Amino acid sequence: MGGQTRSYLLHVPPHLPRHFVRSAPYPLVIVLHGSGASGQTVRRMSGLDSLADVRDFVTVYPDATRNWLGLQSGWNAGECCGAAVKNAVDDVGFLRALISRIEGGLPIDRRRIYVAGFSDGARMAYRVGCEMSDEVAAIGVVAGSLMQRDCAPTHAVPLIAFHGTADDEVAFTDSTHAPRGGQRIEAPTVVPPAVSFWAASNGCHWSALTHPSPSIREIRFTGCRAEVAFFAIEGGGHAWPGGVRDGDDGDRPTHHLSASNELVRFFLQHPLQER
Repeated sequence: MGGQTRSYLLHVPPHLPRHFVRSAPYPLVIVLHGSGASGQTVRRMSGLDSLADVRDFVTVYPDATRNWLGLQSGWNAGECCGAAVKNAVDDVGFLRALISRIEGGLPIDRRRIYVAGFSDGARMAYRVGCEMSDEVAAIGVVAGSLMQRDCAPTHAVPLIAFHGTADDEVAFTDSTHAPRGGQRIEAPTVVPPAVSFWAASNGCHWSALTHPSPSIREIRFTGCRAEVAFFAIEGGGHAWPGGVRDGDDGDRPTHHLSASNELVRFFLQHPLQER
């Protein structure tokens, strides 16, 4: 892609999904790593391969491009940040090509293609929702924010998002590049600007707050063209809830919630809507 060799890790479960007595094509879950990391990093953090083997979906973990020194990998997630943005790397084109490559070798259900990400990868997942709303059935965002002021999906895309209130790498209330101008919806508690924007974009009217545990706030928006769900981790840092710590210096994830379990449950409930 663009004169560069791009790489990814692919995990295929041992069995095809079943629809009654017939085999069915695989759902595809693309998982995007954070800045400076790799596909292997988020594969280990999320533990999604074990869920893929149980729920019969394919997982793929692409690697972002690196700077000219071969360091600090990152995605072109919009208006910020790093070498991929400065070099105008076509990461949306890369993900489209990746989907085509995978479905050329495996039976993939085109109505069940999902993209999730952590940190910079979560910002890229938002960009996918902005620009690939006709191809992606839902997106998942863990500790990310929206980097495109001109985000305007042509179709409503379901969103599930997770964020720690004490995240010091991607601030819970980060609105630096979020779309502005009246495109917000009221919620019973504070939600990140990107989540509020997405709920408004999806035409949501109401929201309900529950507490699955004392440190977890769950907000479900309703009356939407496409569902929006958000989990706030009180006092949580920059981590994948229920997952593995991101290196020795990474924040400790909560174990009162499994983002991977919630992501998979949410994704598989949302095939691509009829256009």
